Amino acid sequence: MNISKEGIKWGIITGVVTVTIYIVAYLMGYKVFFNTGIFWVTTLFYFFTMYMASREARNKFMASHDLTEEPYPFNMALQPPFLTFLLANIIYYFFNYIMYVFVNPDLPEIQKTITLETMDKMMDSMAAFMNEDQIEEMVEAMEEQDFTVTLGSTLMGLARSLLGGFLLSAIFALIFKKNQIERLS
Repeated sequence: MNISKEGIKWGIITGVVTVTIYIVAYLMGYKVFFNTGIFWVTTLFYFFTMYMASREARNKFMASHDLTEEPYPFNMALQPPFLTFLLANIIYYFFNYIMYVFVNPDLPEIQKTITLETMDKMMDSMAAFMNEDQIEEMVEAMEEQDFTVTLGSTLMGLARSLLGGFLLSAIFALIFKKNQIERLS
């Protein structure tokens, strides 16, 4: 089985762009670096690049095969988006580890402070859905949470992310496989 060149290409692009976005955010200040908007921008970029890798691989397959005799296999459709996700996350998690452990070891405390400030600002809107005791429990749990980044926590985070990346890749594979079937009919 051939490794998807499209997945490798888009995975490296995704990882480098994601790290670049976070570096620019870091240079703009901690509030920008820890802003959830940065997370959502990079997540949408992941979706876009997984789509592009899937589309390029499917089009390449369709150009070189008689689809009436050889349909686009699911495992081939799964590989490009998953490789994109895998490589991008390896690059991102490596960057994140370097940032927290070597570049700025104070980031865990800064993140905790910013998270608690954000929660404090959201208290009024949470009061409509939770009673005061529940909100206080949530704040106490956040205060006790350890934001320290270690090699073990980094590898565990990467491993956990791969389950979601695999499921998302399977959805892309099913969409592109279905799209290929619709083109034949």
